[in-house]
Amino acid sequence: IIFFLCMPVVSAFVGWWTNLVALRLTFYPYKFWGIELVRFENQPVGLFGWQGIVPTKAEKMASDSVDLMTEKLFNIKEIFARIKKDE
Repeated sequence: IIFFLCMPVVSAFVGWWTNLVALRLTFYPYKFWGIELVRFENQPVGLFGWQGIVPTKAEKMASDSVDLMTEKLFNIKEIFARIKKDE
C-alpha cells in the first residue's frame, strides 16, 4: 500500500523537476556556455555547449515583431502625424 501512496508523490516531483529544467534551459544561460567549436546559426545547441533558446533567437524575434507592428498593426504615417512639431 505504501507503494501506491508514493507513486503520486514521486510523479509530482518528477513533473515539477522537468518543468523547472525546461524553463531554465529556455531562458538561461544568456551567453553561450561551453566550447564553441561547431555551432549552427540561430541554434541554441552547439557541439559542446548550450545557450538559452530565447536569448539565441532574441534578434530574430525582435525583428519579426517590429516587422509585424510596422506593416500590419500600426500605420507609421498616422503615428508621425500625431506627433506635434514643437516637441
